[in-house]
Amino acid sequence: MKAQFVEFDSSLYEDALRVRVEAFFEGMPNALELIQDKFENTNSYFLVIVNNNKVVATGRLHLSEFVGVVSQMAISKNYQKQGYGSAVLKELIVKAKSLNCASVNLSARETAVLFYKKHGFVTVGKKYPSLKTGIRHIEMSRDLVWISFYVCCVYFLSIEL
Repeated sequence: MKAQFVEFDSSLYEDALRVRVEAFFEGMPNALELIQDKFENTNSYFLVIVNNNKVVATGRLHLSEFVGVVSQMAISKNYQKQGYGSAVLKELIVKAKSLNCASVNLSARETAVLFYKKHGFVTVGKKYPSLKTGIRHIEMSRDLVWISFYVCCVYFLSIEL
């Protein structure tokens, strides 16, 4: 398994598009339009996970001020429940930290809330239907600043004076 960030001109980006369409909008005539929304080309980072030269998982991170926004995480059907979703999310969080984001936000499908809670996210707000699909979602967030602050405090307190 290999995780890497890719650019728009990469063939891996095109493969990731197919994984996203399959996961979210398969059979819809405007699938690419729905996938390639206003965040696709601005301040976005696309992660792919390749297994045996095939893109099997992907996720997107875009920036909104000091907040990283995770969206369109998708895992190929034959590779679900094997840790790829966790790997994508962890890499996107590391990227958000490297970009000095104070937090990471996302809109989770109702069926994925427990998955995100296991990774330190908390729900914020009420459930709502997605404007694109009608599937129920809820906003979730994970603070990054306090974790960094805590690590720094523990480090400085452990130094012998």
